[in-house]
Formats: sequence, C-alpha cells, structure tokens
Amino acid sequence: MTYLTTMNANELKQHRAALGLTGDQLSAVLGVAPRTARRWENGSIPVPPVVALAVRLLLQAPPTDWPRNG
Repeated sequence: MTYLTTMNANELKQHRAALGLTGDQLSAVLGVAPRTARRWENGSIPVPPVVALAVRLLLQAPPTDWPRNG
C-alpha cells in the first residue's frame, strides 16, 4: 500500500483543489503551519507519508467529519 503514503507536490495541489480548500485552510485541517503546507506544495520539502494518507482520507470524508483546530 505504498501508493497511499506517497504524494508529490502536484498531487497535493490537485487534491487540495478537489477538496475546495486554500493552502491555509488545508494547513489548518492538518494542524500544520501554513508555511509548511506551502513548502510541500512548491516541492521544497517532500510531502510526509502521514500527510499523503490524511489528504486521501479527507477526500473520502464529508467536510463535517474533518478535524477542526480551535
């Protein structure tokens, strides 16, 4: 199941767009700093496997089930 835990920058951008989220909104849902999410999306740091998996799970869950910060 390696395919579930790998994701490149372009895939992350596409998935974020499919979720209808801005980069800042995605970072809030994932509980990371917006700067970190931007680095994943511009490819300056790799998307961690746990983030790839979390994003794929978000694609399958209704927004009412997404984690909320604050």
